[in-house]
Amino acid sequence: MAKKRVLVDLERLKYPNSGLGFFCHCLHRGILEAKQELTIHFYKELERGDSTVDKVAFRGWHRLFNPTPVFYNVLHVTHQLQKYFRNTPHQGKRVLTLHDLNFLFEPLTPRRYARVLRRVRRNIELADIIVCISEFVRQNLFDNLHLFKLKQGVEIEVIHNGLIFSDEIDSFPSSLHLEPTDKFLLNIGTLHPKKQQMRLVEMLQFLPNSYHLVLVSSDGEEEYRDLVLSQIKTLGLEQRVHIVSNISNLEKQTLLAHCSAYVHPSIAEGFGIPPIEAMSFGRPTFLSTHTSLPEIGGAEAYYFGELEAQAMATTLLEGLEQYANDPDKPKRLKAWAHRYDYKTMATAYLSLYKKLAGIKA
Repeated sequence: MAKKRVLVDLERLKYPNSGLGFFCHCLHRGILEAKQELTIHFYKELERGDSTVDKVAFRGWHRLFNPTPVFYNVLHVTHQLQKYFRNTPHQGKRVLTLHDLNFLFEPLTPRRYARVLRRVRRNIELADIIVCISEFVRQNLFDNLHLFKLKQGVEIEVIHNGLIFSDEIDSFPSSLHLEPTDKFLLNIGTLHPKKQQMRLVEMLQFLPNSYHLVLVSSDGEEEYRDLVLSQIKTLGLEQRVHIVSNISNLEKQTLLAHCSAYVHPSIAEGFGIPPIEAMSFGRPTFLSTHTSLPEIGGAEAYYFGELEAQAMATTLLEGLEQYANDPDKPKRLKAWAHRYDYKTMATAYLSLYKKLAGIKA
């Protein structure tokens, strides 16, 4: 009897430095390393000369027309904003990974809001199983079910994101004029109001002058970036705030390994990969108390009780003192982070594929 066929959407791999690109990379590797009872193909851009049979090629014209592939028992759409595979009904079953519903809480124009809602609604309403990446996202979906007409009998599951952990490091990014021995706070994420990097800049003025702030961002909202740059200049922090873009994964890991603390005051997260990466290096990690972050950071993270600059600085300095006086803290941080392993994530998704394909456990 022929194996059941599954198509996994990895289109976001074309943006390897993004959060979705990293999620796809971890899922891909986890699936490849697992023992297979399924025939699994991957939808992605092919590298030059890549003609392997487990790939379904992404083509430029798919942006205009991309009917759902047929002859697959299961299709996994890996994020809620995916615009492919929606033009025709899919004959098999669908899994959708729901990373967040942040658009419901962002200050979007009515036109932009309507466009995003249409795309998310289409993906959610076609799904047979919706996988939320945190309990927070699942609750958020339940709270907003009035916006969607779910399929009858749809299942809603939680599978936390899983990471590939590595302690490999390299030299600092060439654009960053710091040494590994310098004290610096690190933040990784899109420059956007919901990520609250402005609060970090304002906090820095209440910290000793020996502390620097490194903001790593692959992209961002231009207007917000201009506001951040203006505030840096107003506060006279040009020599202490460093913004770097599009660094390699190895350079990112180097910064994580050497930072004095990882700081993440975001108010809109479906999961939060960078905090877990920081914890995997045993670094003290400071989070906001909003959305999924308390769930992901657990008892080992430190939390900003309020997002006011001076209060944040006090929380940070007190937390760093506690960290310095707790020799077992790095070990506990690493142990917590490794709960979110890519193999565990991939195994959970494979179980769902088999379930939808009618393969008994």
